[in-house]
Amino acid sequence: MSYNAKGNRPFEWASKSQHTHVINDPSVQNLMKRCKFPSTNEESKNDVLEHSIEINTGASRDVTTIIAVDGGYTEVTVRKNYPSSKVAFFQFGGLEFSLDDLKQLGDYPFIHPEKMEKFKKLARFKLAIPTKATSLDSLSMVDSVRIPIIEFFNENRDGKKYIDTLKWLVFHEFKRKSIDCDSSLHQITFGSLPKRNGEIFKDVVVNKSDIDGQGYFVYGGEIFNLIDILRFHEVVDEELGASGILGYLTNVIEHIIIVHCIKEIVTRKPSFLKR
Repeated sequence: MSYNAKGNRPFEWASKSQHTHVINDPSVQNLMKRCKFPSTNEESKNDVLEHSIEINTGASRDVTTIIAVDGGYTEVTVRKNYPSSKVAFFQFGGLEFSLDDLKQLGDYPFIHPEKMEKFKKLARFKLAIPTKATSLDSLSMVDSVRIPIIEFFNENRDGKKYIDTLKWLVFHEFKRKSIDCDSSLHQITFGSLPKRNGEIFKDVVVNKSDIDGQGYFVYGGEIFNLIDILRFHEVVDEELGASGILGYLTNVIEHIIIVHCIKEIVTRKPSFLKR
């Protein structure tokens, strides 16, 4: 490739000619036909319309309340002398507002923080996990990540725990209408479990009755947890750390909070679910 004598920058025509050669290559063309690229504005609009539902308004409106949950994380260095040693801090929060409030927000070109103050804020939840070159209680990297997540799911919040919600979800307990009408699952299959003493566990079937109130169960003489069905341990690496699970973990907890809200409504006042 030719370079400019003044700035060691490639000539524009040289750069483009190289790109053209690659793009026109038959193998690249075949690959591009099989790839999915980021959506255009029009494609994104169609995706939203395809998965949206129509809501009645006015006197006949059926949906009145909206609950939104959002989470985020920050990964930081623990010590300046050890830049590779990192932990991640998560924070999740929710808002409850009416359909009318949502329509008003849609009319604003910009949403000022003060306008959000009138919405009912749900409780905030926080979580911290080690992600790289950091050990919790001298445990392995996998267990240093698992234990804080297990503790987060077992934290008591107004007498309720997210581990119960996860159990309610994975065992389809919402399908149990009565003793005579029970379509819930009595066992589930874990795609894998964390390694123990070099032993690999794949496609493990676990009975619901074998899981205790904190999500723990015993298999092959080793202790595991219901959290392991999320398979975080497959991504966490003893050397590379756990940075690869942060986005996935954020998404999981956001959904668990939503499912928890649905579970509470179904359990206490099922008629409210339609609203």
